[in-house]
Amino acid sequence: MKGKELDKQKDIKEVQRDLCLIKSPAATLKKMEHQIVEVIEEHSDQEEMVQE
Repeated sequence: MKGKELDKQKDIKEVQRDLCLIKSPAATLKKMEHQIVEVIEEHSDQEEMVQE
């Protein structure tokens, strides 16, 4: 019983450590796309303010 609990804790720590390897690369790209869109929107808002 004790051995199974230790194995489970070890597995949990391993997954937490390697989570960045498990995450989908598409999720990172989606986040970057969102950040780029925000920057573009901010820039266009600033241009509109300058033109007025």
